[in-house]
Amino acid sequence: MKKFVNFKSLCALALCFVMLFALCACNDTDPLSTNDDTSSEISAPADSSVNSSINDDSDTTTSSVDSNVDTSSKDEDKPVSSSSSDNESSKPSVDTTPSTPITSTPTPSTPTPSAPAQKTEKELIVGKWRGAVDMAPMFSEEMGFEFKGDATVWCDMEFTSDGAIYEIVNRVSLEEAYFNVYTEWVNNLIATQGLTIEQFETGAGMSFDEYVNVLVETSMQMVPISATHSYKFEGSNLYILQQGEANFEKTEYSFEGDDKLILNQDGINVTYNRNQ
Repeated sequence: MKKFVNFKSLCALALCFVMLFALCACNDTDPLSTNDDTSSEISAPADSSVNSSINDDSDTTTSSVDSNVDTSSKDEDKPVSSSSSDNESSKPSVDTTPSTPITSTPTPSTPTPSAPAQKTEKELIVGKWRGAVDMAPMFSEEMGFEFKGDATVWCDMEFTSDGAIYEIVNRVSLEEAYFNVYTEWVNNLIATQGLTIEQFETGAGMSFDEYVNVLVETSMQMVPISATHSYKFEGSNLYILQQGEANFEKTEYSFEGDDKLILNQDGINVTYNRNQ
């Protein structure tokens, strides 16, 4: 499967422009001028204080009873009868404690949770993904020199449930990749031409940095901001129809867990992590 944004074609087109531009610089012709205004696009709670004052108006009434009991006995010589106390002690004791029946509360049975159903590939792929594409090998192949710098470009993709793919290239990472590649390429061009920096700048009619920036800005204009593709599953096989193409193409893919998708693009496995 080709990369969604055809970076190889972009590299080839950029190379054509670079070669023409470099020829002008080395032959002391009028430099190209660009006026590019390319913009990079990526990417109190209410205080409810409750004043609850509880006024316990507890009226404590103290009743004092003054009882004057006359304990004087007029019949001091009468014998004390103990029959009443003997009768009370001779009565059998009766247990008046009510008997409470013992009941056992049944222990509810805890249901065993069932394992969640395994998602299918068609369900797993739906969502937003972010991955990185290394453009260094493509630049090296198209521009004829071994580029050893960083040319990593980030891409965001969204697979919808109705079969659409929305792709957005991270403009900041793409611009940085172009800048790194063209800086190294121009240095290599100057060395192979046997020129000094001053001689090259004289021929180009601008400084080294200005020259590289023109290349970067022109290449950025050639890259679409976004692209829309289509996809479908036939069984477990994934087919993708790229924007501008006529036929679906089978695409090798695999999942690692639920949040990592690996797509084979131009023979290179590109890893995408679930973004949302």
